[in-house]
Amino acid sequence: MSLDIYIYITRYLTIFFLAFFTYQFFSGLVSSYTIKERSSLWYTQMCLFSAMYCLFFTINTHVTDIKTSNAILNLLWIFAFIAFYCYMHAIEAFLGKGLKLLKIPKVVIFVLTIVQFISLGSYFIFDSSFIFTGQIIVNESFFYQSAQIAMSPNIFGQIVGSLGALSVFFASAVIWKELEKSNSKEYLLKIGIILTILSVINDTCLSLEVSGTLIPIYYLANAFEAVRFNFFYRKLAFEKLYNLENEVIRLSKVAQFGFAAASIAHDIKNHIFVIKVKTSSLLRNKTEDKQRAYEEILKHNDKLLEITDLYMNIFKNNIASKKEDYSSLEIIQDIEELVSPKFEATNVKFEIVADEFIIHCNKTEIVISVVNLIRNALEAVQSHDGTNKWVKLMFKGHDKSIHVVDSGGGIEPRTAEHIFEFGFTYNKESSGHGIGLAITKELLSRSGFNLWLNDKSPNTTFTIDQSE
Repeated sequence: MSLDIYIYITRYLTIFFLAFFTYQFFSGLVSSYTIKERSSLWYTQMCLFSAMYCLFFTINTHVTDIKTSNAILNLLWIFAFIAFYCYMHAIEAFLGKGLKLLKIPKVVIFVLTIVQFISLGSYFIFDSSFIFTGQIIVNESFFYQSAQIAMSPNIFGQIVGSLGALSVFFASAVIWKELEKSNSKEYLLKIGIILTILSVINDTCLSLEVSGTLIPIYYLANAFEAVRFNFFYRKLAFEKLYNLENEVIRLSKVAQFGFAAASIAHDIKNHIFVIKVKTSSLLRNKTEDKQRAYEEILKHNDKLLEITDLYMNIFKNNIASKKEDYSSLEIIQDIEELVSPKFEATNVKFEIVADEFIIHCNKTEIVISVVNLIRNALEAVQSHDGTNKWVKLMFKGHDKSIHVVDSGGGIEPRTAEHIFEFGFTYNKESSGHGIGLAITKELLSRSGFNLWLNDKSPNTTFTIDQSE
């Protein structure tokens, strides 16, 4: 093998693994962010320093300055030690427990990393390293010539390297034993352990110049582990997203139930209020026609049953509702019964302007919807300044439309965009929860009607018309 071929193989093999570990690093960051587990960052750091090892090794094959190449050799040792230190923590996070026997190699690797940093600083400051011996010319081995390295480990450096190698061997044996104990096959991790041992032996022989053609392959040590950790954390991330999706579905069902309950309460209060007024009058003997009062109480009681059945159909997605032809005046009469008592204790004027025409609909749905709109209008104008406050109900025969208009000056466009959304209320002083309009629109839509805000009107106007 020629030196050019050696450089070519070393350079492009290292570039490949640089790309591999860079991908693993960013993939690990995404998974860590998703699962919110700090322990998963050990895996990403292992990939980061493995990528740094490959990057500087590639750079070193292009550098011709001997001092820079010697400094990069120190850096490579540092990156290798840190990557293995992170690997030991990552394997503990993967297994879900700390391994007592790994404390020893962790401490040794940590200390050796500090020694390497001191050596690197010494080389930059004093132009000499206490773990490497400088050489006048570059060694004839392909490794040293390809990187233009003119230093080799001295006795102290060989001790540092030997302690590092022994720590790797010991940690590998501990991890292998733990994998066997857990009865998990984990072929990728076991292949990684074997490659780690082989790469350490290879690079030790390379630094001791046992052979001049050996290619440094230490970056292979963490490759299979990185793949396995990536699978593991991606699976955790997918499981978390899946569980989150299920939780969103569950909460949406709970919310739907809540909206149903709130809507039912919102509408039955209107009828309960009328029943309460009639009952109070009967108890105080202020009602002349008691028979009619009893009939009205029974009528509103039946309406309560209709409302509950109606909403049960809505939230079961049963869109079929019984429709008949009703006179607009008949519908207005039911609406007036429900809303008139609400205006009596206010300074807001209620006016009805109606043409007589036939509407094919479910009367309960239309009455509920219009009463909700009038109730919202009443609450809105009560919070306004001034004395001329009014709410007007209009039934127009030429297009069979219904309009609820109040003395307000309209609704701001930004507010109008969200006005039919669940939980949104445009009247901040109201005691409502932003349910009335959303439910009203849904109710009318299922019955074949549109509800929309007329932004061309000078006053706040909600319009109900039939869908085309």
